[in-house]
Amino acid sequence: MQGSSVARQMTLSEILQDVGVPRKSLRSYQHEISVCSHTGDLDRAERLLNEMYEGGFTPTEFEFNGLIHACTRVGDKQRAEHYFEMMRLRGIVPDVVSYNSIINACAVSGDEEGAQQWLAQMAQNGARPNVVTYGTLCKLLARRGQVEKIENLMESVVADGHSLNEYHFASLISACSFTNPPDQKKAEQAFFNMAERGLRTTSVRRCLAKVVGHQRALLLVRRAARKYPVFRHSSSTSLSTAMPGSEAMAAPHRDPEGRACTESETFDPRMEDHEGLARDSYPWPTSPEGSGLRVQL
Repeated sequence: MQGSSVARQMTLSEILQDVGVPRKSLRSYQHEISVCSHTGDLDRAERLLNEMYEGGFTPTEFEFNGLIHACTRVGDKQRAEHYFEMMRLRGIVPDVVSYNSIINACAVSGDEEGAQQWLAQMAQNGARPNVVTYGTLCKLLARRGQVEKIENLMESVVADGHSLNEYHFASLISACSFTNPPDQKKAEQAFFNMAERGLRTTSVRRCLAKVVGHQRALLLVRRAARKYPVFRHSSSTSLSTAMPGSEAMAAPHRDPEGRACTESETFDPRMEDHEGLARDSYPWPTSPEGSGLRVQL
């Protein structure tokens, strides 16, 4: 047939423009994928990623991080790992948020070995673990009553120049409730350790009660409130020396670029709190500028 040709299939973006629908901006895609990551709407996040490619946009680590986080929200570790690998195959260098998200996916599924393997990859590829990385691992270990491993991770947090927060101590105290028998002495020691650092002791009252009982937990919280002022000061000393009565101080938190900040980043809200910590302690970033550590917690 003369002059015959196969018509090119129009992309969704072209079809929408053809009927008068304005072309989405890059920021619009980023916002919608961020919303999907919060709500766990993985199917929509995948459609948006495909639309971006069809529309001529080049997704960055931000969009892929959003998809990995959405996978975590629905408990699909395999798809999370798929998008992590896809990101690398497309030449996108995973950042600390990417690794935290994939480690979190392992934590949600209870895959301790997988989480440790991704942590090792993180170090090998030059992505420096931060308090969110360690907090995710602490949460996973807490469910197994692995008190000593959590203490070692907390030492690593301090050694890396970060400050311990309520979430780390909640993990340690929670782990004490899973030992047999429950380790009341260690739980109380951890509680007063965090009180001495100026952290919010009320945030761990309920998980402390699981170890020592409700009446004693209430008594300890009141005692800590009288003895220690409630303000955040950081600690660079080891856990063993930073006990009530010591002067445990340290440098502020730093992000990979060296900016002073606190521990807010990408912790999965689906991972329930320790019966007392707010679920939004580690909010998911809602813009590319928020992809790194931010001053918040």
